[in-house]
Amino acid sequence: MHPVSVIPQQRGFGLIEAIVAASLVAGALLGLVSVVVATQEGEAVVAARVQREAALQNERARLVALPYWQPPPDVAAQGETGEQLACVLAEVFPHAAAGPASSAAMYLVSEGVGVFVSERRIGSVVVRREARFVRGAAGGRIQVASADLEGWNVATSQEPPAARVLVTLTATTGSAFSSLTASFGATSLAVSGEAS
Repeated sequence: MHPVSVIPQQRGFGLIEAIVAASLVAGALLGLVSVVVATQEGEAVVAARVQREAALQNERARLVALPYWQPPPDVAAQGETGEQLACVLAEVFPHAAAGPASSAAMYLVSEGVGVFVSERRIGSVVVRREARFVRGAAGGRIQVASADLEGWNVATSQEPPAARVLVTLTATTGSAFSSLTASFGATSLAVSGEAS
């Protein structure tokens, strides 16, 4: 007779199979965790951009609601409290003097052009406003030279140096930013924007 070899039946997992199965499960969990983290990071980026865009739109709407120019109190009608009424120029280009400056608002001369830079915090977003007076039509705007702005002050000047001011609004959260350029004038408003 021939000897019969008996193969024992295996029941359950062996050690090697258990290690392979555990490795597969661990790899799948790591993949799932990385997808969840990437989704959360993406949602945070989108939420920050939405915050920046909302801050820009709110600041633009706030400025649009103001008159372009309000003559000084000795010429203009004053409010009931005796304070000068608000206007776009008082907000974005109150003076052309290097003296009264702070970290949140200052007059600068860049390449012969006067620029007023100010910052405003809206929640966790910082909105930076860069304003410059311009002359001419949309296609041929010329920035007003700093020499033509000498002595300009919203509280004492009888009229603004130009009928239009170009304001670039830039909102930042962390290292990301969004920007919007608005042109405010005595009779009209034009807006364009970009983001990154």
